[in-house]
Amino acid sequence: MTAFHRLAPVTGLAALLLAGCSTIDRVNPFSGGGDDDGPDPDKAGRIAMILTDNELEPDPAMATVSVDLEPAEAVLGWFQSGGDSTKSTGHVIAGETFAVEWTRDVGTGSDNDRALTAQPVAADGRIFVLDAAQRVVAVSADTGERLWDKQ
Repeated sequence: MTAFHRLAPVTGLAALLLAGCSTIDRVNPFSGGGDDDGPDPDKAGRIAMILTDNELEPDPAMATVSVDLEPAEAVLGWFQSGGDSTKSTGHVIAGETFAVEWTRDVGTGSDNDRALTAQPVAADGRIFVLDAAQRVVAVSADTGERLWDKQ
């Protein structure tokens, strides 16, 4: 077997691996070049979702449209992520002021080795939290006082 025959598979593999490299893509005659400044044909006809250049103005025709809401209701529990299975909280009674009443450290947060996997839920005047160390903590919704925890 000649040296060419021994090097051909290695050279072919190296060329194949380098073909996926973005730096090589710019000089690869089969890739269409690396022109990042031109328009992207996959995005032709799309409309930007964030219209930073446009100024919004009210529609005068909507001035006479009335909006009727159901009576506001108190939220007594937050039994799953998003409030309930519909993820719609509806028309809820809010506090007169929006201020932080209390804060509480309830456990281990996410890091490189573990992550928070569940959002807090609330029922019966308590908030239940599952931390990244898989510890369940219950605190009072009124005061933030730690009521119990279980690993």
